[in-house]
Amino acid sequence: LKSTRWVYSAGKPADIPAIVVDDHGKPVPGVPIKVTLERQEISTAKVKGAGNAYLSDTTVDWVAAGGCDLVSGQEGISCAITPAAPGLYRVTAAVRDTRDAAHATTMEIWVAGDGYVQWDDRSEMMLPILPEQESYRVGDTGRYLIKNPYPVAQALVTVERYGVIDSFVQPLEGSTPVIEFPVKPDYLPGFYLSVVVMSPRADKPLGEGQIDLGKPASRMGYVAVPVRDPYKEMDVSVKVAAD
Repeated sequence: LKSTRWVYSAGKPADIPAIVVDDHGKPVPGVPIKVTLERQEISTAKVKGAGNAYLSDTTVDWVAAGGCDLVSGQEGISCAITPAAPGLYRVTAAVRDTRDAAHATTMEIWVAGDGYVQWDDRSEMMLPILPEQESYRVGDTGRYLIKNPYPVAQALVTVERYGVIDSFVQPLEGSTPVIEFPVKPDYLPGFYLSVVVMSPRADKPLGEGQIDLGKPASRMGYVAVPVRDPYKEMDVSVKVAAD
């Protein structure tokens, strides 16, 4: 299996190429491949604990969301599957060899789009940030998927290194918003991206002695981003004079 995009779009076909190879990495044509698509569904409930504390009770399930049947060839064969909603998906390709032994490969893909996604809420202060690339070059556009837990929120985005280099405020819509900004020369040799998300009050207080579940909330995410520039790099080769 091979992912052809960083993030796929809900409601649009996602082509996932698949190929079968032998122990030496050579393609094996004519093998039936069963490809299945599953969506991660998370259920979270607030359970009253000791005192006035409310704890998150989280359940994770994988629900069938599509699939296709293929026959392998000398090159990758695409399976056109359409994820209906945003979130995290799992793609599995299963085959059987000449001895009827089962083999399977699994990968995960991210899907963005309109609609609510219940993310894993067990870490109630952390904001997961998913970068498009592990490193960038000057002039690239940095893209980051935010696993936004709030239906309405504002994000303070800062680019930092020994202080704040740049900052801006961006409204976040939906559960899978993407933050984009140009990578500037000042960001060399790297920077830290900080995203602080603030959600306004969702409901009025319940009264004295009650837990205020609708109070304003916030999350913070942090990720280190290396920046490369070939004009700033120097290749060094070392040769040993003698053993």
